[in-house]
This record gives sequence, structure tokens and C-alpha cells, in this order.
Amino acid sequence: MNKAFKLIRILTIAPICAIGLIIITFLQNPSMYSSPLQLLYSLVFLGVFPVLAYPIQHIIPRYKNEGRNGQRELAMIFAFAGYVLGGIYNFAFFSSSELWMIYLSYIICGMLIFVFNKAFSWKVSGHACGVAAPCIMLICFRLPYPAIFYALLLVLVFISSIRLQRHTIMQLAGGVIIACIVCVTLKFILL
Repeated sequence: MNKAFKLIRILTIAPICAIGLIIITFLQNPSMYSSPLQLLYSLVFLGVFPVLAYPIQHIIPRYKNEGRNGQRELAMIFAFAGYVLGGIYNFAFFSSSELWMIYLSYIICGMLIFVFNKAFSWKVSGHACGVAAPCIMLICFRLPYPAIFYALLLVLVFISSIRLQRHTIMQLAGGVIIACIVCVTLKFILL
């Protein structure tokens, strides 16, 4: 059973959920993207770039022998760099307000999780935030059926994280709360 819970956690990492969000929004509302190239860049900045941290960890001397903690830290760095690069791309090519909402949600959520986890030592689940944010954004974009799918994934993340003792219910709830506050605030500002 633990293997199933580990698989759930792997398949629901933030970059994979972001890739799903980008594909769903492109299929449901292609006008959010000015061109297929913008779709490709979004997949790279939000999905591929953050995942690069995992294979690259073994190459960078500082993180090579750090284990899971080093992997987490490097993943946060790569994810945030991808989000910022995507934001710069959005700025340069006058992206839609929906796409701005997606990028700003990831940037702000990433910063808040970093601040809570590092500065305040309040462990907030980036994993839960990475599943909750696409769910909330899909609701904001009036795409309820894909949002239900993400909500079900979030339930699985809660169950697997608690069973594997990776997070407490409060840490998971903290990630969801950050996603809710950021996404809803940005909806009222941008949409």
C-alpha cells in the first residue's frame, strides 16, 4: 500500500499538476494563449524546468549528498526560477490576464511557502498547494469538471501524505489556504 501512496505523491508533484492545468486551459480556452509557442513556453517554465532539479541534483556538488532535503531545496529553486522566467516571458509578449493569473499564482505561492517554511519555520505543504492552486484556478476560469478532478487528486494527496507521514493535516491545510488566498485575490485583481 505504501508503494501506491508514494506513486500518488510522485504523480501529483506541482510541475505535473501545472502541466495538466496548462493543457486543460489550452484545450478549453485556447484564446488564453497567443500562439502554440506560448503554450510550449508555459509547459517548459511551469512543468519541465522545475522537474529538472531532480536529475541535476546528482551533478551539483552542494546538493549531491544532501538527500531528500537537498532535493526539496533544489526543486524549490528550479521551480521558482521557472516561474520567474515565465513571468518575464509573459511581460515581454503581453500575455492574457488568465495566463498572468497562472504565473503570478505560482510565483506568489512559491514565495509564501518559502517564507513560511524557511523564515518562520512553519511547515507548509508545497505539495498540497501545488494541487490546490490549479483546482482553484480552474474554478476561477469556470472549468468545474477539471476542477473536480484536481479536488479528488487533493484528497489523495492528503491521504498519501498523512499515511507516509510526510505532512500533518495542518501542514497540508496550510498549503491549501495559501493557494486559496492567492488565487482568489488574483482572480479579483486580474479577471
